[in-house]
Amino acid sequence: MRHLFLLIALTALVFTNGFGQSLEKSGDDRYGLLYEEDLSFGARLNTNGWSIFGTYGKVVSASKYRFYQVELTELRHPKEVKQSSEFFDPRILSSPKPFIYGKQNSFFALNFSVGRRVIIGEKAERSGVEVNWIYQGGPTLGLAKPYYLEILQDGNDRFRLTESISYSEENRADFLDLSNIYGSSGFTKGLGELRFYPGVHSKTGLNFDWANYSEFVTALEVGLAANLFLRTVPIMVDAPNRPYFIYLYLGIQFGKKW
Repeated sequence: MRHLFLLIALTALVFTNGFGQSLEKSGDDRYGLLYEEDLSFGARLNTNGWSIFGTYGKVVSASKYRFYQVELTELRHPKEVKQSSEFFDPRILSSPKPFIYGKQNSFFALNFSVGRRVIIGEKAERSGVEVNWIYQGGPTLGLAKPYYLEILQDGNDRFRLTESISYSEENRADFLDLSNIYGSSGFTKGLGELRFYPGVHSKTGLNFDWANYSEFVTALEVGLAANLFLRTVPIMVDAPNRPYFIYLYLGIQFGKKW
C-alpha cells in the first residue's frame, strides 16, 4: 500500500506544479494539429497480472486529447502461486502441467474506457519527450473461468488415467488433495463455462510520448488502476476473496496518427 500512496502523491505533485502553466500555452500547437486522430495498441504489466489494449484518440483542443479504450486484463489473487507436480508416471501419456493450488477460477476483466490526456510538462518541448497526465474510467465486464485440475485415477500395469475436474463443494476433498494432483488441465478447459461479473474501473497515471511530433505513437505509461465489481469474485478456495482489485501498472503503446 505504501507504493500506491507514493504514486498518488507523485502524480498530484507533478499535476499541481505543471498543469496550470501548461494550459496557459494552449495555443502553442504541441499536439501538432496536423494529426487530429490516432489508433494504437499496447500491453501492460500489472502488479497482479497483465493487460492488452487498443485505443482510439482524438484531439479536442491544442492542450486536450480524448481517447476511447478497450482492454482485456487478467486479475490475479495475491495468493496465487504456480507450482509443478511432484509426480511423473510413465503410464500417463501426457506430461504434467504447472498448476496453482487452491485456485477456483481464473478471472479476467474487459474494460471499456473514456479518458482524457493533458500536457503537464513545459520541459517536454526541449527534451523531445511529451509528459502527460491521463485519467480514464468506465464500465467493466468481469469474466470468471473455472480452473480445472488433472486428478490421478487408478490404473493398471500399462496405463493410468487422469480426470479433469473443477472445484465444487462435492469434490472439495479431491480438488484440494495435493498428493492426488497431476497438474492443470490447460487454459482452454472451461472456456464454455464463463460467469459474468459487472463492475466499473478507473486509471490515472503519467504518459511519456517519444513521438509527439511524428506520425507515429510511441509511448510509455505508468500509473495506478482499480476495478470494482458488484459482488465478490471467487478466485481462491481457502483464501479471502474480494470484489475489488487495486494495482500498479507499466505499459507500452505503439500506433499511427493521421
